[in-house]
This record gives sequence, C-alpha cells and structure tokens, in this order.
Amino acid sequence: LYRETAAFESAAKGETSPDAFRQLRNLQWLLMVSGQSEKALANARRTLEISRSAAAAPSISPVRLADFAYWLLTLEPLELRDPKTALKWAQRANESANSQHADVMVTLALALEENGRLNEALEVIQASAKLPDSLYLYGVERRLVAVLSSLGRQVDADRLLRERLSHRLDVQEADEVM
Repeated sequence: LYRETAAFESAAKGETSPDAFRQLRNLQWLLMVSGQSEKALANARRTLEISRSAAAAPSISPVRLADFAYWLLTLEPLELRDPKTALKWAQRANESANSQHADVMVTLALALEENGRLNEALEVIQASAKLPDSLYLYGVERRLVAVLSSLGRQVDADRLLRERLSHRLDVQEADEVM
C-alpha cells in the first residue's frame, strides 16, 4: 500500500512533493521494521536523491528543508545518516525562517547535537523555547532535556521543564478567553 501511495503521490504531485516524500519515508520505516533491509536500503538511497534535489532549490520552504534535515539525522539504516549535510540544511532553514520557527530550531539543535556542538545546540533550543509557537511543542522539551543531560546538567533540565509546565498552565486556551 505504501509503495502504491508513494507512486501515486509522485506521479500526481512530483516526486519532490511533501506528500510523496512523506510516503517514501513511511515506506522506508515499514521496510525496515519488516526486515526487508535490501529494499529499505534501495528506498533510502532513492529518497536521499530526491531530498538532495529538493533541498538544492533556492525557493524551498524552511519547514521542508528542516524536514529533510531531520530525516537525514534519523534515517535508518544508520550508515546512511549524514549529520554534516543535515546541519547545513538546518542552518539554512533557520536562517530562512529568521530564527522564528520553533520546529525548525528543534531540528537545528538536533543537528548541532549530532555534530558534537552541544553548547550551540543548547543556545538554539533555549531560544526556540522562548518563541510563542513552542509552548505546546514537546520536541522542544525533548531537545532541552537531551542537550542538558549530555552536558551533565540534569538539575537545569528539571527546572526548565517545571518552568515550561507552569507557563503552559498559566496560558489560557483561546476558548477560555471568551
């Protein structure tokens, strides 16, 4: 079904479309978990070619570029991961978003972390935590905890999580304001 959906999305919208890419990623996961490693590797290589082609476009949206970067950081099989390219893409995405999109910044923090640049990752994730759109993004908390833990600062992670929870509880939902 994933193969058919990916083929349909590619034919209908082009193989670099977000929907086609999503289906290829889903197919990749399914092939890996079902033990079809040779097919998974072939699919991953094809998807890598597509993502590199799409990422090269100057007009690519920051969210799509960050999505490609995230995929490069989390790709299975592990040997196909490319943290250096992912970092370049995440930096470009963040610059394009003017450091104002929390999801993009979460990906940049992960890329920095995967490239051993923990202090920079911490700066980025802390900045993202201050953005309004990060309030309900649990990826922000996951990255904060991961980076602070890697730096041996679990007490700070606990404090920051408590602060974010308190802030969430203080913010009224849109329906509550009325």
